[in-house]
Amino acid sequence: MLPFARISQYGNTVLPSITGVFTSVNTSGGTRYSFGNAYDSGTKLYAFDGYNGANMNSFVVYDTSTNVLTTLSTGSIAARHAPGLVYYNNKIYMFGGYTSAATNDFYVYDVSTNTWTANTTSTNKPSARHHCRFRATDAGILYLWGSDNGNQLYSYNPSTNAWTALAGSPASNVVSGDMCTDGVDLYCSTSTNTALMKYTVSTGTWSTISMNSGVYGRLVYINNAIYTILNSILYKFVFDTNTWVQVKTGIPNLNSGAFLTNTKTGSAFYSLFGSIGGTATNIIYKIT
Repeated sequence: MLPFARISQYGNTVLPSITGVFTSVNTSGGTRYSFGNAYDSGTKLYAFDGYNGANMNSFVVYDTSTNVLTTLSTGSIAARHAPGLVYYNNKIYMFGGYTSAATNDFYVYDVSTNTWTANTTSTNKPSARHHCRFRATDAGILYLWGSDNGNQLYSYNPSTNAWTALAGSPASNVVSGDMCTDGVDLYCSTSTNTALMKYTVSTGTWSTISMNSGVYGRLVYINNAIYTILNSILYKFVFDTNTWVQVKTGIPNLNSGAFLTNTKTGSAFYSLFGSIGGTATNIIYKIT
């Protein structure tokens, strides 16, 4: 292998390095953690409901290009925390969450009309769950993983309105685990045994690609790497060596933050709200 920086699969461009510079860019969204989060393919980052002493009834979008946060409609949806949220094709899909109990509510939000609709006709719908993770691949299939003490994985096809139960992950998510995607496959972290697991979509199989001690939490995939934050340290997962490395120490301890990026490549990602050292925050950080 030539001793040059890795070249992006998107062209002959050296991908920018994330060095761990945190910049507070917005504080107008209200303190919250355990909220549903989604991002579009442009500049919009979405946060739905959450918890701050009680279940919230709040839906906001942050535009990274204008630094403006806008309140959106929650329709008739009951206040909740920890639903799964995902953006696909100008719609946002929301599953589950905790109201007075875990639910298997399934709603669809139309971005163009700012309206929510309950989807009551999907087939093989998963059971009630919260703290589940929801992400979309480039093929247009949505994946729902985990729950409180769950390891189940489901796919949802918007074109057929059908769910499919897939192989469960080797380890379970509890609360602090997360799922991200490179657009093709899925990567999941647990909050019980520090496993980083990969679900290979083409084969329908799981593999554990890292068991490094002490590294777990919310994930973001950007520039052919995965990043997470734990105990005031920004970590990076390097695929070439299948290892986690420390990028920077002494940064905000956003254990319950939601790390969102609007593309698989870029010069920054964002952390919305969450908690710092166990205290809910209203800060949106840009991380470069």
